[in-house]
Amino acid sequence: MVSRILRYSFILITPSSSATQNPEAIHSELSRLSPIFGATPVWPTQISEFLRLRNVQHIISICLCDYIWQPFFPHDSLPSHQGMDQFLKAVSKSLSTLGGRSESVWRVLTLRGISALGHSITRSNEVECTVQRVLDILRPLTTLSESVELKEDLVGIISESITLWDAARKDEVKLVVVKQPDSSDKENWRAEDMCGLEVALMPPDERIDTTGIEPLCLFPVVFQTNSHSESVVLHQGSALFPTSHVCIQGLLEKNRHEKELAKAVLEARSKVNARRISFSTGPNSPTEGKVS
Repeated sequence: MVSRILRYSFILITPSSSATQNPEAIHSELSRLSPIFGATPVWPTQISEFLRLRNVQHIISICLCDYIWQPFFPHDSLPSHQGMDQFLKAVSKSLSTLGGRSESVWRVLTLRGISALGHSITRSNEVECTVQRVLDILRPLTTLSESVELKEDLVGIISESITLWDAARKDEVKLVVVKQPDSSDKENWRAEDMCGLEVALMPPDERIDTTGIEPLCLFPVVFQTNSHSESVVLHQGSALFPTSHVCIQGLLEKNRHEKELAKAVLEARSKVNARRISFSTGPNSPTEGKVS
């Protein structure tokens, strides 16, 4: 699953032609659609491409966690039953403390009952809604043809995810998906960085503050819990932390670009002002030839 997400995300490494022509506007639009793009520059550099790819992977993974890999109901699937999902999770947690097969038997029967009743959202709608959530965020990075290709690939990924999850969550063992990376939990979370990247020398007059920058969940940790509340890691999670070398390099790159852009704007304004002064005092100026 991880390899498929990465492979299908590669078409977004290079921004569309509109992004190349106006990267500042595209970056602003991406940041508005998803705050994680705020610290990621939209330029054709290796660091920018690496970070942008991880942003895409994060968005796809989080959508799978929030809208597919839920123990009972995906988000927004039952708008008329607000709080029902949280209630069922609380019951599951309570039964788990009793030990034995109480929780697993109750969960399997409950899921069968939900399936028999049929929820308000069909599988095709579930796939379509999840795909659209991803496309709405990534739209500024893709052309129309790329968007069509990406949609087809996402339908495949999400359909497989639903099939896998529908079968797994009805098993006697319980699966738990954790999407919040923990930098101190090195056993369950693998910290990703850019291979071959040299450690950046921090400019003496520059300080990089990573406060407020959230780590990116590239793929969640998947636990399996048995009837004795014993947990086993089925899949190690991967994450990109803001303190990684590539993130620091990306922030430095972004700061340099912003300084260069501000300098260019200042120089352009100075030239415009100089032309205005030249025009007002030139031989054809309105004040030329007037008798004081």
